[in-house]
Amino acid sequence: MKNTKGLFQLSRIGDHYILLGIVLLFSFIMVAPIKDSFSEQHFIEVSWNSGHVLYFFLFSYVLYKLIPSLNTLSMSRQYLYIGVVCLVIGACIELVQLFTHRSASLNDLVYNLAGGMAAVTFLSPGLTGLKHRKNILIYIPVFMLLAYGLWGPIGFVINSYLVNKNFPVINAFESSLEKQRWHGQATFDISTEKSSEGEFSFKIEFARGHYSSAKLRQMYADWVGYRKLLFDIYNNEDKSVQLIVSVYDSSDTNTKTNYANRFNRKLELQPGWNSINIELSEIKNGPKNRQLLMQDIAGMMFYAMRIKSPFTLYLDNIRLGD
Repeated sequence: MKNTKGLFQLSRIGDHYILLGIVLLFSFIMVAPIKDSFSEQHFIEVSWNSGHVLYFFLFSYVLYKLIPSLNTLSMSRQYLYIGVVCLVIGACIELVQLFTHRSASLNDLVYNLAGGMAAVTFLSPGLTGLKHRKNILIYIPVFMLLAYGLWGPIGFVINSYLVNKNFPVINAFESSLEKQRWHGQATFDISTEKSSEGEFSFKIEFARGHYSSAKLRQMYADWVGYRKLLFDIYNNEDKSVQLIVSVYDSSDTNTKTNYANRFNRKLELQPGWNSINIELSEIKNGPKNRQLLMQDIAGMMFYAMRIKSPFTLYLDNIRLGD
């Protein structure tokens, strides 16, 4: 009778949790601050790994339904068994990916484990009989795992708030979260080594090769009412280097092929700090056969081509001005 009660609670309460979780997931996708297809693509990219959490949460839920005896075990054994199963299956998936076009990742194992541990915590009736203090000791590490596994979409939402709050400053690089807005072939990180404003800047390392870039993909879209784009770049080399800055709108997110469909400016950067000032009217008229949609700017890109020797730059204080 004791175990039957637990199974009844799992069946009744567990189903409600699953339904609620799915509803909240799709509600979040619907109300997340996604303005256009480009932002939607970025949201999907940063949230992709979090899918492991949801999948293994549902997978663990199915295990509970298929193997009712799991619920008769102590909580420590439930965590152990579900954790081991998630890690073993996750490891097999990662091994299979070694033979495909995808790459294996240890982080994925952590995401898988987070989903499994969350399932035990929220679906097992065993926790309802534990004392409050003991519950807290269990919840803390589980919520830490969940926060790590769901950091992609969480970071996207926080960044969306910061983008709107700090505008017309586009990137000040004073928060480690701002790194999530960028991607590209170049190596980059928030750095304390140089700064033109505040304490931090964006260190970009361009490797030797045909092409290397750093692309800003989450930013405030409406630039109407401003006159200038301004930013500072520190050239860490003892000679000048060439860098191209591009600005594109939501109709031109394929930045690899549509060179003539966006604004491009080649910069000759001298050693030390370079203060760049570009009129928005020039940016607006940058595309060859049209005008840029200044109310719907989708992103910026800094890139170099035919790089004979690697070089390092520090980007700081990207902003609009009157």
